[in-house]
Amino acid sequence: MRRFFVLGYLLLLGAATAFAATVGTIAGTVVDDVSGTPLPGVNVLVVELGIGGSSDLSGDYYIENVPVGRYTVKATMIGYKAVTTQDVRIIMDQTARINIRMEESFVQGQEVVVTAERPMVDKDVTVKKMVRTAEEIQNLPVRDLTEMLTLQSGIIQVKSAEYGIPGFEDRGIEQIHVRGGRSGEIGYTIDGMYIENPIYGGIGKGTRINKYAVRELEVQTGVFSAEYGDAMSSIVNNISFTGGADYEAKLTLEGSNLGPVAQQNDRLRNYQKIAGRFSGPVIPGSGDKFTFSISGDMTTGAYRVLNLDDKVYDPNNIGGQQNNANAVNWLDRNSGFRSFGFDDTYDVFTKLHWRIDNYKQMNLTYWFVNSEFKVYDRNYQYYEEGKNVNRKWSERWNLEFRQQLNKKTYYTISAARFTQQMKMSVENGDMDGDGYPDWVEFKAGTEARGLHMGQEYHGECDIPFINKENPGATITADSLEKYYQSWGPGCIPTKIKYFARDSDADPYDAGTEMTIPVGEPIVIGKWDKVKILDNSLQSFNQFRNGYLIIPLDSMEYTDDRGESRFWHYGDPMNQWLQQGQYASVQYHTFPDSTYDLYFSPPTGVMTAADIQAMRDSLYYIYYYEYFSGGADRYRHWTKSVTDEIKIDLTSRINKNHQLRGGIDFKRHFITFDEAQLPWLADPYVEVYGLPDSIKRDNWLEEFLYGTGEKMPLELGAYVQDKIEYPWMTINVGLRVDMQNSQDTSWADPRASWSGLTPSDWKILWSPRLGISHVITDRATFTFGYGRFYQNPTYRNIYLNDQGDLTTASPIVGNAHVQAEKASAYEFGLNYQFADFWRLGLVGWSKDYSDLASTERVKAFPYNYSVVVNYDYGSARGLDLTLEKRGGSAWSMVVQYTLSRATANRADAWQGYRNTDTPESMPKKEVLMNYDRTHNITTTAGYFFDKKNNPMILGIRPLSNSNVNFTLIAMSGAPYTPYDINLSRYGATNSQRMPWYIEANLAYRKFINLMGVKWSAGVIVRNVFNFENVIDIYEETGSATDPGRLNEQAINDGALSTTYFDRPYYFSDPRQIDVTLEASF
Repeated sequence: MRRFFVLGYLLLLGAATAFAATVGTIAGTVVDDVSGTPLPGVNVLVVELGIGGSSDLSGDYYIENVPVGRYTVKATMIGYKAVTTQDVRIIMDQTARINIRMEESFVQGQEVVVTAERPMVDKDVTVKKMVRTAEEIQNLPVRDLTEMLTLQSGIIQVKSAEYGIPGFEDRGIEQIHVRGGRSGEIGYTIDGMYIENPIYGGIGKGTRINKYAVRELEVQTGVFSAEYGDAMSSIVNNISFTGGADYEAKLTLEGSNLGPVAQQNDRLRNYQKIAGRFSGPVIPGSGDKFTFSISGDMTTGAYRVLNLDDKVYDPNNIGGQQNNANAVNWLDRNSGFRSFGFDDTYDVFTKLHWRIDNYKQMNLTYWFVNSEFKVYDRNYQYYEEGKNVNRKWSERWNLEFRQQLNKKTYYTISAARFTQQMKMSVENGDMDGDGYPDWVEFKAGTEARGLHMGQEYHGECDIPFINKENPGATITADSLEKYYQSWGPGCIPTKIKYFARDSDADPYDAGTEMTIPVGEPIVIGKWDKVKILDNSLQSFNQFRNGYLIIPLDSMEYTDDRGESRFWHYGDPMNQWLQQGQYASVQYHTFPDSTYDLYFSPPTGVMTAADIQAMRDSLYYIYYYEYFSGGADRYRHWTKSVTDEIKIDLTSRINKNHQLRGGIDFKRHFITFDEAQLPWLADPYVEVYGLPDSIKRDNWLEEFLYGTGEKMPLELGAYVQDKIEYPWMTINVGLRVDMQNSQDTSWADPRASWSGLTPSDWKILWSPRLGISHVITDRATFTFGYGRFYQNPTYRNIYLNDQGDLTTASPIVGNAHVQAEKASAYEFGLNYQFADFWRLGLVGWSKDYSDLASTERVKAFPYNYSVVVNYDYGSARGLDLTLEKRGGSAWSMVVQYTLSRATANRADAWQGYRNTDTPESMPKKEVLMNYDRTHNITTTAGYFFDKKNNPMILGIRPLSNSNVNFTLIAMSGAPYTPYDINLSRYGATNSQRMPWYIEANLAYRKFINLMGVKWSAGVIVRNVFNFENVIDIYEETGSATDPGRLNEQAINDGALSTTYFDRPYYFSDPRQIDVTLEASF
């Protein structure tokens, strides 16, 4: 097997691919302007590239291998005037038809110049396809390319806190659904090369590419050709910008915080952006022979700004009626807008282009992304310090070589390495500034916030209490009868067991039991520790670290390598918590004088007055609502390295057949290291593929086989014929995909005793067919069919590959799962019903099978869940597009999708969360929570020149400016209604939330000054300030009414009104950013 792999890998290193090159074709017919007779032998040249062709006996010509962009095409022939056609736009994988009429000329050098117009109906496009230019991307009111993507109807991004896929937001993974499919069914590429995350699928914050790096964004939905694999719903191609013969530069600044003139939420949002691009020849004056382009984008700001209600806790009304009437949590001290978390990302994209000669070129690109963010989490609303910070890095190198062998044939070879890493961990800190890190105080049981019972407090009643002035621990009290509550177990007689040792390298002794009376000091040696033996303390919630005390001046912990370490007072703090520094999450009560009444009433029995006093104090009833200490439940590190090599060969066999074929090879190195509840002595860990766990003999073996990482392999190949006639274009192709996870799993995933068997190569065939039939010069009919496969995410394959079933709710991956499958059909009509207007209609149908799922297996002695291919679904829909382009100063695209998405489950892990067994798992399709029956999107733009704008007081203030507008309107998300007893009284997802409507606007004014083009403007998101509902209470269907059961809990003192103050159930309010741009 190893010998086969080495041989195959080295062969593929020299040749392999699957995605199409980012080029198109220019074709047309040359005729005599008077007689219409075809003209053979006419030379047709792409001026900027120096490549071309000549017309045949029928006057037809073809120019292959033309990169995406805009060009000038020149036709020349002796005895005829030269014809120059300007602004010929090349779109990836499409044929630009430039028909040429030539006039006879008896004077040499005469020329006719025309400007090409892109047809409203592309006659060779067989699928629904939307192409966005760099100008649109940069001018529309969008912040990133994901927002550009969701401007196409039928593409939905879910941002719900309650209905989103658990863990996706924390991990920075975008949840995007296309045409009723599950999240993660999109194939993303840059210049045809893979940029997805093989562990989780899809893209997210770690794979943001800045807007200035992209020349065109191409989105194909539905039935795409055989060139594309590992996707079931859509292909998104980012075509990168290439530098030209002249130096060009753009610099953009955006911001929301304009001080007192800004809205409060914009000040708190504090959005800041600096982005731009610089390009041109590497050597000045050398033209476009050797060019560069470098672009970047750095954005910072709050992760979320929420508008909290006006009910707040009044610290001056303790024991009174106001706080009781409001029933607010004592931590709730602020009303109005408040910012949470942060979101800081920067990325750099660099491209070197070398045009070796007219028929050979090479591109080298480098892309780096760094994203650091902390999401909003309701549990940490009053203690953000304990929430994880997510850090994601991505780095990608790509080398592409393209050569045109002759006028009909060219090939492209590409090789890329794409590295992605993600770390989730808690920042170290010292909230009370006493020199002791918070984790030390949490583990020792002292109060890290520095406040207790409303007074400054630094652990005076804890065992041990250490500060700069007092190196020992003193237990004090006003009297033996009075016990003061504290976060440590101090201020009460305490039974302990004292463990001594001489140094950190020595073992502890057997321990000595003793009782520490109130007021008696105890000094704990530097290397010693104390264990509290009073089990009764647990009921007081006064200590949460297993009753094991290590002195504050010498705290023992394990580092990230699992080695024992000591922290000493005065040591510098690491930026991030180490493995053994995590403490369990804690809850912050509000102790007051009634605390003693609760535990030790004077009469031994609580009176009605005592109970009322406690209720008025509010401190005890909202104990478990919000975290106040400890650390997040995850420690996480993942890394993937994807090596991809591919070659694509294209040849025009004759004027009717363009044949293309290719092979694509991908190899992943995957590492996963996660601990849940890391403060436990035996936390739940998910670890596999650790690097450096296997020693190789040399660097070549390390490169070929890795050093212990999981190493799945993927191989794809296709052949496709583009058949072109004046009345029809047919894309017919066949694709084969092979995948091997190179791991072992149980032969029967539902029988843990069935023994381990190695994974094998899974071979899948995908036929594709696309037809565009020309009805008239202005109308086409399209039809498409395809079978599509997508590899399961590798986390679902390698999860718990040791088969440990002793943990709580164990789940096991499966190396034998198959690729997910979709079969799709679509038909369409494209009709140019007037000059500059087009109407498109597409009906489509998709059926899913073998979707990844999890099911519960009942077995002795342990029940467990396992990943299998069980789930299924379907989607049906109708797309309508109305486009206005050219002819005047404005343009518009309106899209509408009517659809229905059903399946038995919404995502692969839903069965695990619901503990579904083969008997209890859903047996029929139901409406999915990501279904949106109606989805409308609109993009529109208008340019005001010197005349077409209103005159005010003799001037035209809007002259030389533009306004761009976007609209997204969709049906609300479905939900399942429940009654007061939390019993379902309607069918699954039988009710819907209100419609979601968001309108955005960008206005820019342009001026030229000293050779620089300046623009200043404003970007307004959610112009009409709609409060769009994205989450609801299922009992009421409302985002503000929690329902009768919850109201009763509030009245009974079991829950606070603060707990139901949930502004995150609504979309963001109106946001206003200002922008300034300079370019030359």
